[in-house]
Amino acid sequence: RCVSETDAADIDLAVELYAEGGREESFLEFVDSTAAHRESPDIMVLKTVLLVDAGRYDEAVEHLERLGSSGERETYSVVGYLVRARRRGTVSGNDPVLRKALETFLRDHGSSAVAPGVMFVLAEDLRSQAAAGAEREAALGEALDMLDRILEHPKCGFYREPALLLEAEILLDELHRADGAIEALAGAEFREEDKAREAERIIMRALIEARRWEEAERRFSILSGDPDSVKAAVGRYGMGKMHFHRGEYGTAVDSLSRFAESHPWSEFANDALETAMLIREALTEDRAALDCYRGGYVALDGGRVGEAADSLDAFRQRHPLSLL
Repeated sequence: RCVSETDAADIDLAVELYAEGGREESFLEFVDSTAAHRESPDIMVLKTVLLVDAGRYDEAVEHLERLGSSGERETYSVVGYLVRARRRGTVSGNDPVLRKALETFLRDHGSSAVAPGVMFVLAEDLRSQAAAGAEREAALGEALDMLDRILEHPKCGFYREPALLLEAEILLDELHRADGAIEALAGAEFREEDKAREAERIIMRALIEARRWEEAERRFSILSGDPDSVKAAVGRYGMGKMHFHRGEYGTAVDSLSRFAESHPWSEFANDALETAMLIREALTEDRAALDCYRGGYVALDGGRVGEAADSLDAFRQRHPLSLL
């Protein structure tokens, strides 16, 4: 670790005192004079985070450039503060400074043992940028490149599993490249139970989205017998959703109803029950109406909102009297 808990606590305390004192310019002047007298990188770190807290982001970025050549610990201190501030919600609008801090650290200390953690934060930041609509495709591409850098880093350690999962999520949910998400997780082994479960959730959704039916049926069947009840639930729910997506309505109703009854604790129980009830009710109408409705439902399930809206509009025009 580059920064001790004491360093982090000291930085946070200094910012808190600065804020409580009304963020007076005299405090920054005192820090400036101390930095000039002692020529201490630690004082430069303090000045940078105080400028961020004051909302003087352009000046903070200038200080970051000077910090980059000071040392790994100093730049990482600023990165740590900015990440903590974002998570606490105590600083808003500091994205340009955080981005600069991350990029500066990786430029000067990319081989560091903590670099994979910095890369992961930058990948998350790029994903958030894409969600805000700013140069979406470019931001997502950069995020995927950053995640690949983590996986190639000799010291990726703890961040290997989170990077694999985030890469698969971006491919599936943002780029709708289901095959790519499956390949990203193919053969990956997860030591942490919660991450292994999350991988199965992503693969389940991706196999259905990609319409890889034989592979899906085989995997869901095996997973349904897993001793881990959460993984087994993913397999059984996936089997029911697969039947619905394939238009096998009777089998889907039976499968999803049984799942909802036997797994009321599952995160998928409500959706399984609602889908089964919807299919059962729709089957009392024209099957063609259900087929048309399913097209929009499947698109929405895959995150393709525009396609779903078009399909459901077409459904309403063709079947105006439907109760669906």
